[in-house]
Amino acid sequence: MAYKIVLAGDSGCGKSSLVDTLEESSPCKRNIKATVGDEFHPKDLTIDGKTTKVHLWDTSGQERFQSMCPQYFRDARGVIVVYDITRRKSFENVGKWVKEARDESTDPDIIIVGNKIDLENRAVSREEGLKLARENDFLFLETSAFQGDGIIPVLEKLVRKMLPRPVHPKPPNTIHLTRQAYDTAVNKERSWFERCCW
Repeated sequence: MAYKIVLAGDSGCGKSSLVDTLEESSPCKRNIKATVGDEFHPKDLTIDGKTTKVHLWDTSGQERFQSMCPQYFRDARGVIVVYDITRRKSFENVGKWVKEARDESTDPDIIIVGNKIDLENRAVSREEGLKLARENDFLFLETSAFQGDGIIPVLEKLVRKMLPRPVHPKPPNTIHLTRQAYDTAVNKERSWFERCCW
């Protein structure tokens, strides 16, 4: 089984650079052309000693390709919504991408990523990104795809949330008593003890 994860966000926010860094496991040191349509990237991720397969879909944020995006969100288990911390408009459009993802997929897990923290001309504070995430119960991280900062944790944090929680079966021959049943059993035991020992 592989988890489908879609990257979304305005054009130029660094989605492809983020994927490139994940693929190479090293900082992205080259200019990457804008994605045309979509790109598919399978990846094996090891978490707590177990390997999980993920399929990363890098979508185009360019307006002329945005009509194609809904089909990529279908059956997505996770969504990485990326904005550029130096471009406020890309942050304001996060809600649009989230809505589109939720319209096309069934309750996907979402992480909001503020990219390009290596640049100085910040237009969106970390507190604003964190506030947006907390208000909507999203995960949140800031990254620098150029320097490789925080990239691997983005995927790990999202996949950890997507993984099913282990179900611990009840030990065999274990009886769970309600409080009333417990009191009844104790009273019977006490009555038997009093009859036999007094």
